[in-house]
Amino acid sequence: MIKISTLNFTIITAAAIALSSCTANLIPSTVKKNPNSTELESKGKEILQKAYVAHGSENLEKHETYQFTATDDWKGMMGTIGKIWEDKNSQLTLKYVPGTFDGQVHFNSGEDSGKIVGLQSWKYYEIDKCDKPNFDRKYNKKAVFGLAAFQYFTELVGRMNNAEIIRYGSEKVFNGNIYDLVYVTWKSEKKDKEVDQYILYINKETSMLDYAIYTLRDNYLSMPGTAMMYGSIGYSDYKNIDGFMVPFTQSLFTFKPEKNNNKYLHQLKLSTFTFDSFNKEELYPNKNIEAIGDSKSTKTK
Repeated sequence: MIKISTLNFTIITAAAIALSSCTANLIPSTVKKNPNSTELESKGKEILQKAYVAHGSENLEKHETYQFTATDDWKGMMGTIGKIWEDKNSQLTLKYVPGTFDGQVHFNSGEDSGKIVGLQSWKYYEIDKCDKPNFDRKYNKKAVFGLAAFQYFTELVGRMNNAEIIRYGSEKVFNGNIYDLVYVTWKSEKKDKEVDQYILYINKETSMLDYAIYTLRDNYLSMPGTAMMYGSIGYSDYKNIDGFMVPFTQSLFTFKPEKNNNKYLHQLKLSTFTFDSFNKEELYPNKNIEAIGDSKSTKTK
């Protein structure tokens, strides 16, 4: 019995190590076969720039703040494992400064109703009932990931347009539409354990971003093999808010996009979106913390 138990432990340990050493790789075959191609770079940048214009991303940059209310829903057993907040279905108000990772989430329902948590230059804090921010709370990796991710995906086209590496991948027919696939990453075209990769589905007819596939290099799931995982997001129900196209429905899937958005793992459904409806200083409660914008250099774990 001891030998079998030891053998099982050895197999499980070896499998965990093997999984931990593997990382998902989204690099398109066209880019892999033509490394550093100026043609693929030029075409990719041109398509992404058109998407930037179609989304009105320059109009987002004209505002100091934005906020939205939303329902955040996580489905099934995977939703139970992956959910960021205490409840699988939450009513939230999120507040952000565009182009940064400075934001807050206000819980309007459930177990955390009335609670406020925030990020200021990657410093995590919670606000108590006396409206005093507490930066000494235990670092909540899930909340930090959620706050940053919700902002990043709302601003995705503008963020991607500033990436170091942009390459055209291929053309793809999906869900009745024709897409130009654009590969985006940083540092190197090749896979890097520290850097995420993105495949953007840019609608050829509208130049809108309908889907994106992304890796999960840095995530909150403390399980072996998560580096092998990747996810995708579907954008729908776009609304023009002061010239900026806001996706009021953001559906996340495990691995590749689903044709049916109702097969989501996680869905963020907005009900309101407003610009400059609160004072920017609300998101900077500690005046002694240096503002770092969209830098990730001082991120703590």
